Amino acid sequence: MRRTDERSLILTALRESKEPMSPTEIADATRMRNQNVRQLLISMVNAGEVTKLGRARYQHPDHPLPPNHIDHKITNLDDYRRAKDGEEGE
Repeated sequence: MRRTDERSLILTALRESKEPMSPTEIADATRMRNQNVRQLLISMVNAGEVTKLGRARYQHPDHPLPPNHIDHKITNLDDYRRAKDGEEGE
């Protein structure tokens, strides 16, 4: 699959950044419209091209996760129910 120039610009900005970036920071670094960056980031996260860290912070997928990062992703109903009830996973 060929990556668009805009997606490549976003990935380059994230790769060169030492810290996770906000959509506004990415827009400034790439000189793209903020709304375009926000829409592309959603697609890129869903495609696994970009890692989302909390609210409005993104990083290149090759960068290591910060030590205090907690993945709150729930992948199935049983995990959801255990999390909701405060139970530990098995």
